[in-house]
Amino acid sequence: MLRSFLVYVFFISIWSCQKKVESESSIEIIDVQKKINIVPGIFSDTSYIPLEFCEDCIVGDITKVEFNNSSFIISDKSKTKSILKFDSVGNCQFKIGEAGEGPGKFILPFDFSIIPDQDILCVLDNNQSKLLYYSLVDGHFIEEERIDFKAKSIKFLDSENLAVHLDGNFFGNEMDYHGLIFHLPTGQKKSFVYDFSKTDQMVTAGDFYNLNKEVLFSKSMNDTIYTVTADGFKPKYFIDFSDKGIPKETKVKPFNEMFDQMMKELPHYHNGNFIENSKYLFFISWDEGELENSMIYDKSKKTLYNSSDDKVIFKRPFYLNENEVYCYLTNADYASYGLEPNFGKSENPVIVKFTLK
Repeated sequence: MLRSFLVYVFFISIWSCQKKVESESSIEIIDVQKKINIVPGIFSDTSYIPLEFCEDCIVGDITKVEFNNSSFIISDKSKTKSILKFDSVGNCQFKIGEAGEGPGKFILPFDFSIIPDQDILCVLDNNQSKLLYYSLVDGHFIEEERIDFKAKSIKFLDSENLAVHLDGNFFGNEMDYHGLIFHLPTGQKKSFVYDFSKTDQMVTAGDFYNLNKEVLFSKSMNDTIYTVTADGFKPKYFIDFSDKGIPKETKVKPFNEMFDQMMKELPHYHNGNFIENSKYLFFISWDEGELENSMIYDKSKKTLYNSSDDKVIFKRPFYLNENEVYCYLTNADYASYGLEPNFGKSENPVIVKFTLK
């Protein structure tokens, strides 16, 4: 029942096109059917970082986390409509921006991105069609600019180039381009990732993730995973679900028919959160069973490991380097553990830090 319910939630307005695998020889195919149902012993230590809880630093729910210069930038667009900065041990430093209408305010912090090599945070406000810039030193407002597109998510590639995952809710066509590289100084735009527009009405665990200068992009129900640079979106991985994936015949149906078919088939699909270092690729997948699967792909061994255990606590990684991986846990996770919310450490969420062997 849990999986059926989640599929229903996901398909309130969705289901996507798994693009035909691009012909480039550089793309790496990951066969999910050949996974090993065990998690390798890649972690040597686990520690918890409770986020400070106070009247002015309540995190109702985590929408997004980024780790930047030993600080956690956390947004909550569903409950408190706020963005907060915490230090490396969980102490709240300050709130960034303010919800509201007018200059310097956002109605909803729909997404945010840190400009590389600068202490500046950019917040996406779809409601007011603008980008707002704030200092990461003290949180003060710097400037804002109007935009002529609606986006699911954004990612600054450098100080001049912005990668955008366009929101298919606002497309009038059945298929369109969903990846955009926006050169801010000139306003020039380049489009990529041709796919079904209705796909973007699905909520996934994350679109853009990066390590150093390389950015990974994954789109709802499109099993091609891209690297993103100022030159565009280039296929890097293909997650192959074989005949258990979403068949093309289902994707092209009108929404109501497609939804009914999806409920009957319960196909296998990834749920985003693609993040990697030189050794491993992490992501989330749904296949057999009633739970999200935490997937780890060992690049050197060309081996995919899987765990469907609902108590696996590395299933939401948001930062990964060669030595550490950071994740966070939701209230639903705590409930499934049969433990106090946030392990009794804080009324706010807890960040989990793993050390890699």
